Amino acid sequence: MKTSPASTGDLGEFIIAELHKRGISLSKPDELPRLPATWRAITVEIAGAAQELGVGAQGCSLSNVLKFCSSLLSPLRVNCPFSKDNDRNFWFSIDGKQGSCTGTDTGLVISFIPWGVALTVSESNKELHVGFAKLPVNPAGVPHK
Repeated sequence: MKTSPASTGDLGEFIIAELHKRGISLSKPDELPRLPATWRAITVEIAGAAQELGVGAQGCSLSNVLKFCSSLLSPLRVNCPFSKDNDRNFWFSIDGKQGSCTGTDTGLVISFIPWGVALTVSESNKELHVGFAKLPVNPAGVPHK
């Protein structure tokens, strides 16, 4: 486990940059709000497993990050049969590849299924937690949903 020194800046730009490192191309539209925050990143490396990244942030509310993520992905929304889409739970498409956004009162999980990546956001003890994880892959090489 490796902890980075504290960083200060726009947490939204950091999230977009981390997703880009994982092959997910998103750009921040001009109308999205800045998410000023201070954070420290913890990288977890386990032999034989994908590298995971967790971020503890302060100075930015869970509500603002949820709004940011929803606004970032809302223009990419797609209608999926039998899904119960709303402002907090919906499917989206990036370059023809689908993912899902699931929000609750306590956090958010965004699954970038074809890329095998999940982004989680939650809050605990007045600290915002943002996680980037590799989704498990089944024997056919496809990430599990």
